[in-house]
Amino acid sequence: NFSLFRIYKNQDNLNNLDLSFLPLIFDKFSLSIFLNELKKISEGVPLPDKKTKCFLIWSQFISFYGKNFSFLEKDYWNKQLNEIALFNLPLNNECIQCENKCRLSITLDSILTEKLIYDCENKYKMSFFGLLLTALGYSLKSLTKNNLNYITIEGDGRELLKNAKDKNSQSIDISNSIGCFTTMYPIRLDVLDDLFSTILNINETLNRTPNKGV
Repeated sequence: NFSLFRIYKNQDNLNNLDLSFLPLIFDKFSLSIFLNELKKISEGVPLPDKKTKCFLIWSQFISFYGKNFSFLEKDYWNKQLNEIALFNLPLNNECIQCENKCRLSITLDSILTEKLIYDCENKYKMSFFGLLLTALGYSLKSLTKNNLNYITIEGDGRELLKNAKDKNSQSIDISNSIGCFTTMYPIRLDVLDDLFSTILNINETLNRTPNKGV
């Protein structure tokens, strides 16, 4: 038998609560939402009246969107898939080997980390995620000897689509909903002549991705 909740007393006679969830129906954001709501209940804090949409309504809309609006994104994704297929041909025929292997660990202090996360967004209008992908692009270039490489990104899938409406024409908000909304989509990492141009190019690529892969 599978138990979702299990309450028991530990050696100090304190109550413990074990929670078990299947990752296919419960992503990491759901866990944060669930624990936050559980904390409010335990502290006697009333839950907000406004509810977000459930996973069933969202999945029904995604099915509807795919049938009626997929043409808006079809050309973009077909182009991506065709380019990836051509890119993979030489990689499949060549075995990439690294003769000299090493492990490098770098730790950033809190001040530099804060600058990377906040200054990139506020001052330079560049996402921190874009910088990480830029670094990955350069690493892949040294491995494959290609300026252009492709990766698969996993997203949280909790994007508010422009046309997302339920049968009552209300916006479908899943920002505080429990479920697995994870998305996976390909993206190109193109290393240009200089670092700054590469950062701008990869950020623009991220911004051009329709609905962040949903």
